[in-house]
Amino acid sequence: LTDAQRIKIVQVVGQLGDADLQGKLCEIWLQREPQNPMAVATMGYSASKQGDHDRALQLLRQNLAAAPGDFERRWYLAFALARAVESEAARELMLQLVQQNPTHESTHLMLLDVCDDLEDPAAALVELQRWAEARPDDGQAWHDLAAALLESPAGDAAERALAAAESDVPVQGDYRFAAGADDVVGSLSSLAVLVKNVV
Repeated sequence: LTDAQRIKIVQVVGQLGDADLQGKLCEIWLQREPQNPMAVATMGYSASKQGDHDRALQLLRQNLAAAPGDFERRWYLAFALARAVESEAARELMLQLVQQNPTHESTHLMLLDVCDDLEDPAAALVELQRWAEARPDDGQAWHDLAAALLESPAGDAAERALAAAESDVPVQGDYRFAAGADDVVGSLSSLAVLVKNVV
């Protein structure tokens, strides 16, 4: 079997809810191919999901040390750090990951979860802005940003801006620019577009 086929089998078993079998499959793969980075990463991922955080972090840190710039190895370690509630370390690594791959969705979602764990809504808002700017044609990204702004301390200003975005004017190209956007975002004053194609 190829690495991709083995990973798919492990994923399917996990989706079926059999964590014990998933762990056993990962153990067998790792025993057969201890130098295979995907075998190590998959074992670390499985151990993390089963709550064996010490083993997961040990495996994944060793795996990353062999190739420090590898995106997948860094992602697996970030996942395990978040599961182990090492939230600051997880956020630091995730911020590096979003620089490396700005449109990687699972990293974006993990980073939002970590910001929530750290009770840092301002950092979550920064990430939502970054995500929307990285995916300018993603209507959901702009909706998520607008929703977060509405829930922020600047929510009243956000409502006025959102109303402007829903109006017929002003419009430039495919985007609707929101009057008062600078009032809404404060330190994020570079954000001009609040939402695209608001419905």
